[in-house]
Amino acid sequence: MLVNAGIIDGVRNVVVYANIGHSVFSDDGGHFYAGGGFKVVIGR
Repeated sequence: MLVNAGIIDGVRNVVVYANIGHSVFSDDGGHFYAGGGFKVVIGR
């Protein structure tokens, strides 16, 4: 089971996103997750 939170925001043709999370139940005590990135929208 995972618990996640994230945000998405955009300025003109660039979309930026980020997320964090934590595994609640795991055989080895759980894990912390973090990620992010951006996407450029072309031809909109």
